[in-house]
Amino acid sequence: MDNKPFFVEVDHYQVQKKGQNAYGDMFMSRKMPGDRIISVLSDGLGSGIKACVLSTLTATMASCFVSSDIDIRRAAGIIMETLPVCSVRKIGYSTFTIIDMDKKGFTRIIEHDNPPFILIRDGKPVETTKEAISVESNDGREISIFYSSFRVLQGDRIIIFSDGISQAGMG
Repeated sequence: MDNKPFFVEVDHYQVQKKGQNAYGDMFMSRKMPGDRIISVLSDGLGSGIKACVLSTLTATMASCFVSSDIDIRRAAGIIMETLPVCSVRKIGYSTFTIIDMDKKGFTRIIEHDNPPFILIRDGKPVETTKEAISVESNDGREISIFYSSFRVLQGDRIIIFSDGISQAGMG
């Protein structure tokens, strides 16, 4: 295995919901000293300003915690304990996917309630191992998050998206 660092490119695309002035999803990516890149996608429940504020809060917390070297699993637990819970649907007001990657390809991903990420290698989807982790919130709710760690290869693509993509056109 070649341990030589390679170039990592990060990009995103989003569209506002028709009639809304704010995005309900938030994407943040930052380059860190030591050749790390941290990217976060968060989706606020619903749409409009409330969804925008909650997704921004979630993405900002995730980015700050992981960049401060808090274990990615612990960071996810803190976020889950911080987010308000919808009184009707009994779910957190935001979902997230956190990617922490170094330029030698070591990658850690935490997912909570977003559609699963897709790893494309040589033009084909590749299965990855995911560890289900239960996090108990302060109010006694048990929340599942999924943790993956693997090494990407030059030319791989990791695709993450919110349920705005997987549910587009429904209803």
